[in-house]
Amino acid sequence: MEEIKKYFLRDAAKAFVILEDTLGRVKELSGDDMKNFIISIHGMKTALTVVNQTDLADAAYKLEQAGKARDFTFMESEIPKFAAELKHIVAEFNRSGEKISSEEFEFDATFVKNKLNEIIFACGTYDKNKVKANLNELSQMRLPSEATANLQTMFVHLMHSEFKKIAAVADETAGSV
Repeated sequence: MEEIKKYFLRDAAKAFVILEDTLGRVKELSGDDMKNFIISIHGMKTALTVVNQTDLADAAYKLEQAGKARDFTFMESEIPKFAAELKHIVAEFNRSGEKISSEEFEFDATFVKNKLNEIIFACGTYDKNKVKANLNELSQMRLPSEATANLQTMFVHLMHSEFKKIAAVADETAGSV
């Protein structure tokens, strides 16, 4: 089950990137952007089913169908709800079982701290693209559970342009890696 949780958390982090990118511009989605949204939501539907989160898997299915039908009104109203519930499930996964400590990973803590400091600085200038780019880069790394959960939290805050909250989480994370 630990292996499944690890892959689920990785997939959820990737989904947060797509959800954040989609939220502010749902009605503008077309071509590859819409395709990426549908693929991401389909992947989360499968991942949620595997971890026995059938209610949220059903919500993912409805979002996937809305994407295919270009039902932008439904997407705009349901994406924030889906992201919030996904965040809650990710937090539950991170609370349950054993935490993965930083000793179990080989990563460059200085690099991670520098990226987190870049996020804090970008939040100070409300540079959403810079914050997103740094979060995307960090989400590709294998980090301790708490750091991964914090990245997901920052993605959710980014969806709502909550720069002060992102900076606070980034600062907390920098102190723990």
